[in-house]
Amino acid sequence: MKQNAVITNEAQLGKFLKYWEACKLPEDGYYVEWEPKADRRTSDQNALLWVGAYRPIAEYLSEQSGKIITSEHVHAVAKDRFLDPVIVELNGKSKSYPGSTTKLKKKEFGDYLEQVWAWGGSMGVWFA
Repeated sequence: MKQNAVITNEAQLGKFLKYWEACKLPEDGYYVEWEPKADRRTSDQNALLWVGAYRPIAEYLSEQSGKIITSEHVHAVAKDRFLDPVIVELNGKSKSYPGSTTKLKKKEFGDYLEQVWAWGGSMGVWFA
């Protein structure tokens, strides 16, 4: 089971370390990674992407096509267009999956958002 922790002060760090010490080590061990919190994209950036970019594009495409196009559809297409794929190799075979916006750094996310807006604008979408 994947778990995340956001630690912003010494007291939280102390609580986390006590929690970690009490955890039972699984047979295969743990995979642990950490990064400075400030580097990851913000909730406000993510909200702007979904409300200020994906939604207007979805509404425009729905109007133009007469079909229901959702923000989730736009998200899937945009990830495929603008993010590097994740390639997973297993048993000598590789499979490509669209990249994810979740772990983009603030600047990378800003660049991605600009690409989505430019793409929408090229189709005639008006962003308010």
